[in-house]
Amino acid sequence: MGVVGLDLELCDMFHHVLCVFPYRRTGSSRTSFPPLGLEYVAAALRPYAERIEMINFRHERRPDTRRFLRPETDLVCYSINWPEQLKLIGKDINALPPGVTTILGGRTATENPRHWLEACPNVNAVVCGDGEQAIAEIAAGRPWSEIAGLVYRDGDGRLVFNPPRDNVPLDDNLMPARDLRRHACK
Repeated sequence: MGVVGLDLELCDMFHHVLCVFPYRRTGSSRTSFPPLGLEYVAAALRPYAERIEMINFRHERRPDTRRFLRPETDLVCYSINWPEQLKLIGKDINALPPGVTTILGGRTATENPRHWLEACPNVNAVVCGDGEQAIAEIAAGRPWSEIAGLVYRDGDGRLVFNPPRDNVPLDDNLMPARDLRRHACK
């Protein structure tokens, strides 16, 4: 997969996508809700992926994204929303093998995309703002230079900050992919 955009002409679809909510169980009530934003991102990816898995670290005994990678995994999306556990999350992201396109989103990633692209060299892009439309544009093969709200590295390794995405209402036909939850919400 290319750094400045995916060449989907070669594969039409992603083979295996992981959508990761990387927060481990703690006493914090902020992480007790299901990762709704990530469920919307997964729903937006459905037309472009053969298989999507949603991984919620709060429900995993061994929270490590590498455990869920398959030889056909070609996209990993992380939802980074709160400032807790960032060192653990960065360590998890940096442990991913090269060649897997890695895209971050969520409030905390949006607030400082430069940090994530510099601290995690294998991150290809950060979606700033709501991610449903941006991830669909990425998956559809739109050039990254044309995707509003995207921050990525160009072919020379420089960070490119595209103009922000307009805040638009959520598509009424897009429903969160709750069926991808591996565990019932508690």
